[in-house]
Amino acid sequence: LLVSGKLMEYLASGNQVLVLGKTKGDAAAIINEVQSSAIVENHDYEGVYTQLKTMLSSDFKNENIPSAINKYSREATATQLATLLLERLKG
Repeated sequence: LLVSGKLMEYLASGNQVLVLGKTKGDAAAIINEVQSSAIVENHDYEGVYTQLKTMLSSDFKNENIPSAINKYSREATATQLATLLLERLKG
């Protein structure tokens, strides 16, 4: 799993995030998990328009943001990395 640190920071901010990129892959899986965010293919102009309308409407709720994104915070990812490193050193 290799995902940009910037993506993690954006998600951890608690704000809605609209990502333009590939809708399959590791980053897409994470974005789909976070209910306040969405991903649309780069050249899907209609999809971008539709998703922006949805995100700006009251129908796009972000009630579960903290629990969904907490594991992507710097603290949580640093803890995961430290755990992995310690396991390898002991291993």
